[in-house]
Amino acid sequence: MNRIDYLTQLYLSKKKIKKMALSAAERAKRYRDRKKAVPELHEAYKIKERERYQKRKQTGEFDLKSKSPKEQKKVRKHWRDQKRKKRKEKKKSTSLISSIDPDPENIGKWCLVRHDGRLYPGIIQDMDDDSAKVKCMNKVGVNRFFWPRMDDCTWYRWVDIIGLIPAPTHVTAPAPV
Repeated sequence: MNRIDYLTQLYLSKKKIKKMALSAAERAKRYRDRKKAVPELHEAYKIKERERYQKRKQTGEFDLKSKSPKEQKKVRKHWRDQKRKKRKEKKKSTSLISSIDPDPENIGKWCLVRHDGRLYPGIIQDMDDDSAKVKCMNKVGVNRFFWPRMDDCTWYRWVDIIGLIPAPTHVTAPAPV
């Protein structure tokens, strides 16, 4: 090995290579490989999974083999419907934001605006077909906003207006006059 090859290898070994994010399948594979690396842990894992499977099988949670094809279809449809229902409930419960469309009734309502990649609450002042004029608040901390001394009214495209939100709550008392 000559000196140049040695220096190249040394440079490449010390060079920090940015790692790519792993997909869910790759993470699962690595998890399984770690479990299989130590035989005792792997056996304990397999025993635990077998017991879990047997317990679920006794309750009839997913024992489809003993059922007729028609019953299997019915059970699978029930599972799909339950999954859909849970997703819908989760989406409904976590989302306070309602969609927005160019409707004059929305003037004076609170909305959420994306500006430079950040989200700001504001009140819709005016609108036309392409955009809306929104009076936005300024950010002061994590999820804390305040009204600036000079109004921050800007025309935003409908793409940048995320949706309508309920009026924010005050976290501090108003300043004495």
